[in-house]
Amino acid sequence: MSTVQLLNTFCDVLSIDNFSEQDCITMLKCLDDLYTNDVETLEQNNWTDSVYDTLRSQTQIEYPDNTYFKTIGSDIRTGSSISLPYKMGSLNEIFTQEEIQEWVNTYNLQNELLIITPKFDGNSGEALFSHMFIQSFSRGNGFEGADTTRHMKHILSKYDLNIKQLKKHLQETQDSDIIALRGEVIWKNSEFEKFSHLNYKHPRNAVAGLMNAETTDKTILDSVSFIPFNIDSCSAQLDKLSQLQYIRECGFESFEVFTCLGKDLTTEFLTDTILSLRSKMDYKIDGVVVEVNSAKIRNDIQPININPNPEYAIKFKVDMLPVSAEVEYVEWNISKSGYYKPTIVYKPIDIDGITCTRATGYNARYIHENNIGPGTLIEIIRRGDVVPNCVGVIQSTQAQYPNDIDSLLWTINDKGQKVDLYSPIPTTESNILKLVYCAEKLQIPHLGEGNIRQIHNSIGLTETSELLKIKKETLVNILGANGEKIYNGIMEQLAEVDECVLAAASGVFGRGIGERKFKNILQQTKCRIEDLTVFKLSVVNGVRDKTIEKIIKSIDDYKQWLNNVSGYVNIIPSVTAEKRKFDGIKIVFTGFRDQDLQWYLEKNGATIQSAVSKQTNIVVTPDVNSNSSKLKKCKELVSSGHNIQLLSVEDFKQQYVTKGM
Repeated sequence: MSTVQLLNTFCDVLSIDNFSEQDCITMLKCLDDLYTNDVETLEQNNWTDSVYDTLRSQTQIEYPDNTYFKTIGSDIRTGSSISLPYKMGSLNEIFTQEEIQEWVNTYNLQNELLIITPKFDGNSGEALFSHMFIQSFSRGNGFEGADTTRHMKHILSKYDLNIKQLKKHLQETQDSDIIALRGEVIWKNSEFEKFSHLNYKHPRNAVAGLMNAETTDKTILDSVSFIPFNIDSCSAQLDKLSQLQYIRECGFESFEVFTCLGKDLTTEFLTDTILSLRSKMDYKIDGVVVEVNSAKIRNDIQPININPNPEYAIKFKVDMLPVSAEVEYVEWNISKSGYYKPTIVYKPIDIDGITCTRATGYNARYIHENNIGPGTLIEIIRRGDVVPNCVGVIQSTQAQYPNDIDSLLWTINDKGQKVDLYSPIPTTESNILKLVYCAEKLQIPHLGEGNIRQIHNSIGLTETSELLKIKKETLVNILGANGEKIYNGIMEQLAEVDECVLAAASGVFGRGIGERKFKNILQQTKCRIEDLTVFKLSVVNGVRDKTIEKIIKSIDDYKQWLNNVSGYVNIIPSVTAEKRKFDGIKIVFTGFRDQDLQWYLEKNGATIQSAVSKQTNIVVTPDVNSNSSKLKKCKELVSSGHNIQLLSVEDFKQQYVTKGM
């Protein structure tokens, strides 16, 4: 499936349930590139901010360790990028009071002065000055951007700037003769409205297009502003308030600044601040930036040039006011695990310049309890100004369920409440999606959804194990020359497969149990997936009883699945064998049982013997003076020259175990 097809499919469902990690990252990179280099294509395809942020937020939750989330923006297309004199990072976003508290506590900011400034919803840029304006850049990927000097020169001409005064302020804090100001290139709301005849859908996207264009109408540029908020060239030496003061005195447009101590920082305060700014300013404000004032503290938290994303600053957003909409229908999509997920489709509404028609329906319970169906009046917001959500029902009608509702069952949560609808019997669609996920997880080239549907329609293939064993001639008969490529791809990918990837691709363990969960489990248990037991899983951090139950219930099926693909797959253990504390040590327990202790020792390489022998290294007992047969045997072997330690349970734990358990 092409990237365009992937994006259009995602727009239909607004869920990554049936997309691979690679697909999600491919789509994100495509949208990043278009936003940086080709805004027109974004708008033509209606790939809105809401689509991007829904995709990004879901992908980051599911695949937080992907290197994509350590990058910023997108590269400028070949031939037009330039290294930025000062890197331009992004900001970590916080959502809850708990996250605020964690940030404050982590860096001991309780009594530190914090500066709160508007987060302008524009395009980041950097402008260089000496005695006058020299050059400017877009942010790009944070390290390389595009030269925007031709446009910035015209934008700045409207300001009466006193660069000489600014240089005087900074002469003791920076060595360079060049002053670098970072800010937002942004359109005033009132100015943007004047150009409605040009059919721009969103001011930020419009400005991005203007700044990336080779030539732009000067009458349009006259209406665009540049609002600096940081002096990058001496940010490490100057407190934030001083920077803002010097920028204002230089002649740039000023904005309201708020302050508070870290111990007083709350979501309520930040929300009130955002609403206040929105009511007063003629710019689109999508949140606030919270930053440590002290340059010294900022440097202590994060020395210069360590990371483009500062740890001493965060951003916080709140929702726009809800907008009412009339539901056209509820769209139900089945996942590979057989669960039905609702999307609420409503008549087009405009939210802050973005046309919205779809919102998450959360789960079947939400549709059921709120009686959401055709004609229902609902309230829609874009979370953080971007992700569409249904936040309320103004007037209910009748809940619209999947067409095959009579054959579906409800999942029940711990409170006895119905939550999700699912099919107890695999459906044609869920089987196909399971095969698609398997091929994507194993990264089998050319084996996309279209080809899998052809295979399924031709021979009725439904099992992932059968997909991995499919014959070359079968593929060639169905897919022609492409079939041989797919067969070779299967063989190549199965030559070495990480066991956690394979377990996820098998589809045996069902919803919520995939590669990441298994890697966490195996890192702690140091065993193979098929050898997991209730006891081994019970000591793993971060694994709930329900997860243990699901895994154990599926282990026998997974063993059978492995047996089915035996000879076709070369499985590579996820956990590399490493030297462990008790490797090669043979231990005998006598006079007591301690399952936890035994598990700890075995996990760390020990062999627990049932009888004392010449190979025994340690005998552990509650009473070293006991006359048990095992102790007698131990003492006889010691007397004859064998090196066997006899220890009480307490002494053994103190000597070998206490620090590790």
